[in-house]
Amino acid sequence: MMRWTLSWATTLRCWLIYLQGFKQKSGIDYFDTYALVARISTIRLLIAMASIHNLIIHQMDVKTTFLNGDLEEDVYMNQPQGFIMLGNENKVDPTKEFLSLKFFMKDMGEADVILGIRIKHGSNGIAISQSHYIEKVLKKFNYFDCTPVSTPMDTSEKLMPNNGQAVSQLEYSRVIGCLMYAMTCTRPDIAFAVGKLCRYISNPGTQHWQAIQRVLKYLKKTMDYRLTYTGYPSVLEGYTDASWISNTEDNSSTSGWVFLLGGGAISWAFKKQTCITGSTMKSEFVALAAAGKEAEWLKNLLLEIPLWVKPIAPISIHYDSVATLQRLIARCTMGSLDT
Repeated sequence: MMRWTLSWATTLRCWLIYLQGFKQKSGIDYFDTYALVARISTIRLLIAMASIHNLIIHQMDVKTTFLNGDLEEDVYMNQPQGFIMLGNENKVDPTKEFLSLKFFMKDMGEADVILGIRIKHGSNGIAISQSHYIEKVLKKFNYFDCTPVSTPMDTSEKLMPNNGQAVSQLEYSRVIGCLMYAMTCTRPDIAFAVGKLCRYISNPGTQHWQAIQRVLKYLKKTMDYRLTYTGYPSVLEGYTDASWISNTEDNSSTSGWVFLLGGGAISWAFKKQTCITGSTMKSEFVALAAAGKEAEWLKNLLLEIPLWVKPIAPISIHYDSVATLQRLIARCTMGSLDT
């Protein structure tokens, strides 16, 4: 969960309330800490807003957050009463002092690393990266000295299910878990490849291991890649596309979308469609529907942030299918999408 306020020194305050879960498995993710109540796209959106308004990001940690009360059932947290000191809504220091009186707080100053994401302010905006995390992953799986490659996936090779004995299934799961965290936080460029490889996690074969090794080699070459939020343009817009019957095993298609704000990506996904479509155009509609749901979620999030100008401008979603556009126009005039 994130809380923020704007100060006279144009400082963006973020609090993260997180909890160490104890459902991890030894040898896989036992020492990982998860932020169960913070969606990573929310963090990226606030970072993008900080770049737009030329703000500095601070963070505080509430120690033993969930031990401040006896919780016997599910609790949905809102901003606590008394959180804002009347007359001091726009001052960071008094807010910090007030929180420290109520809770055992640790003032971490200007944010440098949030949930394993390194934040760096520069003359051209705010950049986020995970080079330190990727280096750790490569060393963990003995790929730090591998030969780098320029692409995360060989598009000429079609991944197929493994009908034989699984090859190092536990190790494959560990690598996928590490790649998914990088993909989710700062690396949309590996989302398609990792999404494909996740489908074979129950029974990986030699072909899948070769593909996952290619992703690791690609990360070696692009370890220092980062997302940069320059603050411009200060509008939220999205892009979506679909690949029809990209999976010949079950004739399913793949959807992909990304939303940009402040010059950088704040939300993205590449997912296997859950329904079978009869044409490229219909697969495009499924992708558009998924992107529209994400646009609605982002819009509702912006509505809760006083810093964002209201009313919110319509969110543009770009796509490259002329047939889909024509069908949408026909839908508006004739009231049907049926062929």
